[in-house]
Amino acid sequence: MSSEDKYLDDLLSVGETRSVNEELFAAGVPPWYDRVKITRAQRYFRENFAAIYYATICGLLAALTVPSILNALIFTTRKPTFKIAAKRYLAAMKHTINWYCQDFEPGSRFV
Repeated sequence: MSSEDKYLDDLLSVGETRSVNEELFAAGVPPWYDRVKITRAQRYFRENFAAIYYATICGLLAALTVPSILNALIFTTRKPTFKIAAKRYLAAMKHTINWYCQDFEPGSRFV
């Protein structure tokens, strides 16, 4: 098995159980971090969640109708199906939702 194949296997098996930022815990927040702006953006997201979620689903459906995008999503995994591509897109959406709902302060889940 090549190192690329091993990396992909690890990413698909172990990657689902590890925190995305596990190696970055010591990094802290970036110097441009502004707690007030983040809180404001998080509040806006919560107040408009339904519209943002709906737009995300519409974006998924629109993106998956473009053959080149669908092929890129499908063939970056080893099981080329529409279901796999949609699952990956929804997982990315879930991760984005976490950005808007989690605290970015040192010691929190994300930092």
